[in-house]
Amino acid sequence: MLQHHEARSLGVGKPITKVGAWAIRWLHRFRDANRARRQRQALLGMNDKMLADIGLTRSDLTNARSRKSTLRDPFWQGFL
Repeated sequence: MLQHHEARSLGVGKPITKVGAWAIRWLHRFRDANRARRQRQALLGMNDKMLADIGLTRSDLTNARSRKSTLRDPFWQGFL
């Protein structure tokens, strides 16, 4: 295995760093999307009265599901 200073002298440090940074960003997006999916599932499991108690309606949930941005910025985060 190459030592850090050996990898740097070969010029492979930056590409490896870029790939590592990309992988970390991808893992964070995957984690956030998975968290949003679980939260959405929990909200869908609530009855209409429970949703009304937190200021949401069933149509809020179905409309939000069609929005692509829901995975990045779940709309209900502002309500809870």
